[in-house]
Amino acid sequence: MKEALSKNEFAYRRLKEEITSGFFAPGEKLVVSSICKRYQVSPMPVRNAINKLQSEGFVAVTPMCGARVHVWNYDSFCSLMQISTVLEKTASRLAAYYITDEVLEELKAICRKMESAGMSRNYQLYEQYNHSFHFLIYRQCRNDDLFEQIRELHEKTYPYTSISFHTAGRIQLSMAQHKEWLIALENHDAASSEAICNLQRVQSYSNFLTYLESCLEHLDNAEANYYIYGFGSNFTNMSIEEIRNKLVSYREAMDILRTIE
Repeated sequence: MKEALSKNEFAYRRLKEEITSGFFAPGEKLVVSSICKRYQVSPMPVRNAINKLQSEGFVAVTPMCGARVHVWNYDSFCSLMQISTVLEKTASRLAAYYITDEVLEELKAICRKMESAGMSRNYQLYEQYNHSFHFLIYRQCRNDDLFEQIRELHEKTYPYTSISFHTAGRIQLSMAQHKEWLIALENHDAASSEAICNLQRVQSYSNFLTYLESCLEHLDNAEANYYIYGFGSNFTNMSIEEIRNKLVSYREAMDILRTIE
């Protein structure tokens, strides 16, 4: 018996399949009106599909410019993750000094919403609350220039790090770390706040690399193939062994930050 799909689910699945199969080329603009005509649906399901695919890293959305199939370079991502990790843990350290009781209550409320979203396996909603949690902390650093640099880097790295929430056990580990982070902030423990943030960022990147390594073992799968050869532009002409060695080098570069106190 054929599965009955809602219009939202139909648009999401078809658009994702067309991106991973190469129907839409990396970097190609997604024109909502054209997609609606082909899918024979209204604009809302297509826009919802684009939003969901953005949260999964398949689509990049730029204000006033629209949506495009995401494409980038894994070498650049590794470099930017190193930079963003250092900036975010610095903001976390500063936040522990300045955070107020009112903000702590806001963070606890967000944490409860994250837990609810995680239990229902609503990854998209969990990511939204996770973003709010982190950026509310970073905002407390009382350094506008630092906060702005973090925000700009997040926009560039988010399509990659969002994938980490889909790996097995990641939600549970993330929730436990957020609760520890709250305790550190309540105690105004700057060192612990910084260390927890640092660990989260390094683990997030490590989970992403683990996912890419698993994709190498299943290149007959369209989505796995896309993450290796479509999502990142610099693996195109590399052998499997060369890609595997490159992933090892990325992990080694990021693990250096794991040891920094």
